[in-house]
Order: sequence, then structure tokens, then C-alpha cells
Amino acid sequence: MSNHVYFKMQGQAEPLAFHNFLVIGSENTFFPYHESLDPRHARVEKKESYFVIRDLRSTTGTFVNGTRILEAILQEGDCIEVGPTQLTFHTINSKSMEGSGRPESKNISWNEQLKSIPQMAQTQFPVLILGPSGSGKELIAESLHKHSFRRNGPFLRVNCSALSETLIESELFGHVKGSFTGAIQDRKGAFEAARGGTLFLDEIGDLPYGLQAKLLRALENNEIRPVGSDKTHKTDIRIIAATHKELKQKITEGEFRADLYYRLNVIQINSPSLLDRMEDFDQLLFR
Repeated sequence: MSNHVYFKMQGQAEPLAFHNFLVIGSENTFFPYHESLDPRHARVEKKESYFVIRDLRSTTGTFVNGTRILEAILQEGDCIEVGPTQLTFHTINSKSMEGSGRPESKNISWNEQLKSIPQMAQTQFPVLILGPSGSGKELIAESLHKHSFRRNGPFLRVNCSALSETLIESELFGHVKGSFTGAIQDRKGAFEAARGGTLFLDEIGDLPYGLQAKLLRALENNEIRPVGSDKTHKTDIRIIAATHKELKQKITEGEFRADLYYRLNVIQINSPSLLDRMEDFDQLLFR
């Protein structure tokens, strides 16, 4: 059986991918809040060669194909109902998800880690890529996007060290006309331009401290407020961040927010220096 599985929620454009287990309920931000949906309503768990769904003593019950269950084995195409939410269970052929573009390394240890990229790509969680300059962090980010459910959407890169604080805020969140000198018209930011795709925040360690709280709120609430606007806009992107800086040291020095670090550091990839894998010095190989 394929390890790649996902739920398609009625009315939701983006599938919810998972691998070994998933808690269904309002505590999962994928699900819209509804009073009949418990925070921990049901749990899907992988067994040896199949998946089971188990009701977690929910208030309104869990239904599979119209029948209320305490526990049931899931089959391809099963319809699950939890409160007002309807989900369809799907499996994916692993070979179909291994498109071209996964980076490979001649270094055996690093190449084994790179093999997990297609699997990591199937989650919705943020990814933090750490490593020195020139170690291929952007290539890893592009590969994560290409192997994800968002691969048909845009992949947008923003260098957080290349612009002033005012301009980087506009670059990320957009602005309205007249909000600052030079703002001669409304402009969408990267969060809007990358809608339905992936936003790669390169050199996140250089993001000005004053903007870190705004980025954190955008990630927590899935919404942004353009510079100079009194309106918020819902977002639909996956965040991948990268830096060559030692973020834990910057936290200790008061230059990087610990809460933002933990929000970004759900999945971490450490890209080794080329000095530690001289086999790859000439070129990075691709399938």
C-alpha cells in the first residue's frame, strides 16, 4: 500500500496530506470551526498495511459512508462525515508522486536524507532549511514545491535580507496607494502572489525584528494586512524558510523571536556544506 494518503474536503481546494496518523477536529486549522465539531473528534492511524479511523468519543459521532462508527478500516474513496465536514479518503501511487527534480547527492549520507523530500513535500507544515550559503537550500525548497500538492501553483522567492524594513513589509504583505512615499498604486505582496502555491522566505534570519511579529501573526491566523490598509485578507500558501544564520544564537541575543522560530521549525532540513560533501562540488545532480 502507498504511504501517500490524503483527505479531500468538500469545498476545499487543497487536499490534506498525511502519512502515519491524523487527528480530525477543530484543533486542526485545516478544518473550519463548527460547534458540532469537537477539538479532537476522530483519529486516522496507519496500521501494518491499512488505515483505520477511530471516533474519539465525539459529541455528534463519526460516520463512514453514512454509517456511524466507533472504528473502521478505510478504503479508497470512502466518505467520512464529522459534524458538517465531509471528507473523501484517497491513496496515491508512490511512483506517480516521484516527478523529476528531486536533488541527488554523490554523498551517500546526504543522498539518503534527500530521498525523504517527496514524503516531506506532502504535508502542509512549514519547513525550515538550515545550512551555509551555497549548500543548495533554494534547490531543496523548489523540490519540495514540485513534489507537493501545490506544484501547479506558483513558487515565489523573497530574499529577506535584500530590502529595507518598509520595502520588505510591502514585498510580503502588499500595500495600498499612498501608504508610503512611492506607493503610487495598490500592490499585492508575496503572500497574495503565491496564493495556492509555495512562498520561499530566503535568509529568514535577516528579517527585521519589527516584522517578525507581523509574519508570526500571518502564519498563525492565515491572514495578512497590506501596508496602509484597514482590511485583512485570508492566505493560502505553504511557507518554506531558509537561513545560513544560527537562529538559536540569534534568539539568545534577542534578535530573533523564539515563537516565530518554533512556528517555522515544524520540519527541519539541514543542508551540509559542500566542504563536507566534496563529491558534489562540480554540480548538483537531478533526476
